[in-house]
Amino acid sequence: MLTCAEWVPSQLDSIYTTQIAAFTAKYTSVPPLATHRMHCVSWDDWATQPKVELAHGIRFDTNYYYYPAAWMANKPGFMTGSGFPMRFADLDGSMIDVYQANTEMTDESGQAYPATSNALLDNALGPQGYYGLFVANIHTDQANSADSDNLVASAQARNVPIISAKQAYDWTDGRSNSRFRQFGWNNGTLTFTLDAGAGANGLQGMLPLQTAAGSLTSLTRGGSNVTFTTATLKGVQYALFTGTAGSYSAHYGP
Repeated sequence: MLTCAEWVPSQLDSIYTTQIAAFTAKYTSVPPLATHRMHCVSWDDWATQPKVELAHGIRFDTNYYYYPAAWMANKPGFMTGSGFPMRFADLDGSMIDVYQANTEMTDESGQAYPATSNALLDNALGPQGYYGLFVANIHTDQANSADSDNLVASAQARNVPIISAKQAYDWTDGRSNSRFRQFGWNNGTLTFTLDAGAGANGLQGMLPLQTAAGSLTSLTRGGSNVTFTTATLKGVQYALFTGTAGSYSAHYGP
């Protein structure tokens, strides 16, 4: 937005139309916009922003912002109760098909780096299992940014990828559009179909390692063996396998 002034719902669509037109006129080779961060996070009602974004093809909003410093008190965490982007809800509870990706890390909220990024990543990778797709807004208008350097080093030390908002949107939408269906259970064999959404890069499936029929002894897809690893997540043992689309059979026994 051009200023941080308040707006009314009837104005917002024209603001988006004008500024998107100016952006695409200057950057003629860029694809249509799919993600969004405004400079001034002006949010004057419940859901007009995501509705207007959706009307303009924008489905990944990063404007819920870890700010100001006096409120945040230099404490890493989740403002939405989750580390993952979630779709907006309208006043009547209906879903708006735009993801709200909470910005957990900024360089203007009094957050210390690498302590903030270290805490978020260690809690996601460690036994706590505070998983997340963490959004950062670091002003790198100048070539040198200690916060940016520390954040990158923090991620590299833990082998965690740093990706663009567009990559995060593609992955989130692919994950959300992936599903298990057509479940069946017969004499210790669980059958199901896995649909993998487009963009779900690195998708993994999870199965309980133990059932009343016994332990997982083998997993097949289309009749071919599927390898799996085991892990204990939030106190429950799971079998983890590559989430390739297809029809599966999981065999449990003594």
